[in-house]
Amino acid sequence: MVDVAVKKLHPNRTFVDDLVFSPNVYTTMIQHCLQERPREACGLLSGKGKKACTLWPMTNVLQSPHAFEMDIRQIKAVFRQMEGKGEKLVGIYHSHPTAPPYPSRNNVVHANYPESAYVIVSLSGVKPEVRCFCILNQQVIPIQYRIT
Repeated sequence: MVDVAVKKLHPNRTFVDDLVFSPNVYTTMIQHCLQERPREACGLLSGKGKKACTLWPMTNVLQSPHAFEMDIRQIKAVFRQMEGKGEKLVGIYHSHPTAPPYPSRNNVVHANYPESAYVIVSLSGVKPEVRCFCILNQQVIPIQYRIT
């Protein structure tokens, strides 16, 4: 849940305070991250309200195990498809192949969508570990997620 004090500081902003995954979207996101290893995987999540109904795997143009960047043309095309489905961006996901599921400094600096969840899938353990965050003005706020 986004802290009440943060909401008071930014009364005109909309914040994500939790995220709901459809089971298929959650499973597909994990599979995409595992398939891209050792590179960071990345993608977008769209839906209605707080629910991630559609997963959009994106190309990591950096092809890096420590960073990701999405192609702007691919992003624009996906946003048009989201609009056509009557959905909006609800989350941005990427993997950390060898690091914990917490935003890196680079992730925080480039976080421009406080109304969307930032989802990190860590592959550093035996099983993938998923955590979600709201990132606003370089402040990282953990949020809850559930699968239904």
